[in-house]
Amino acid sequence: YEHLGRIASQTPETGLTFSLFGYEYDNGITLQGRAETTAKFTTLIDQLRAVGKSVYPQFAAAQEMYSNLKRERDRDIWEYAISIEFPEEVRDE
Repeated sequence: YEHLGRIASQTPETGLTFSLFGYEYDNGITLQGRAETTAKFTTLIDQLRAVGKSVYPQFAAAQEMYSNLKRERDRDIWEYAISIEFPEEVRDE
């Protein structure tokens, strides 16, 4: 659950939700959710990569898996998925 807290601390305050947090020990994390704009989840990816370079190396490999535009209640909503594959050196620790 430490990773979930670290990821949550990098998310925008509004406009982005998580619907799935998948964690596979020694492999990585998958996030799925919805966002008001593409900028909301691409900013999250950028934030995770930045934190991965300096503090949490696990997050350096964050990448978008997909993003799909949906229409709900007369509003555009983006469904997204982010993959964070743990690097080999982190897996061995």
